[in-house]
Amino acid sequence: MNHNMRKMICLTWCLMMMGLALNSCNDDENGEDAPYSFSQTPERDAQGTYIGTFTRTQVGTTEGESGEGTLTITPTDTAYVAVLKFESESLNLSTHVRVNIAHSNGGYVFSNHVTDNNIQSKIGGHINEARVVNTTFQLRQRQGRSTKVYNYSFEGSKP
Repeated sequence: MNHNMRKMICLTWCLMMMGLALNSCNDDENGEDAPYSFSQTPERDAQGTYIGTFTRTQVGTTEGESGEGTLTITPTDTAYVAVLKFESESLNLSTHVRVNIAHSNGGYVFSNHVTDNNIQSKIGGHINEARVVNTTFQLRQRQGRSTKVYNYSFEGSKP
């Protein structure tokens, strides 16, 4: 095989690879593949009140109880930071905590891994594409003369 033939084969091969690479690119500007536009920072996109059910179990026991409640996400002046406010009248719950929040897999994830916050516990959770939020945290609550520690979980959705 002579030198010119090698050049021609190499050039043809390179053009084919470039054609395949460009063909695999897709114009996603129409928004059909993405349920959210993410036009704002996540604390603004995810803001609002989510209605659902809290479940709590006292640490060291297996007995749990549930109650209806809300989780309200409020943006702060700092990008990627929001305040989560938890309220459930039946569980005597009313507290809030600042979290970091980010876009993730068509939804959002939020967390605060510092225990020196309002709830004195780590918190983590996510909001999926269907706008369903799930979160877990631990909280100390006074009941009478004693303080009890509970593991809380919340699942709710935005109406």
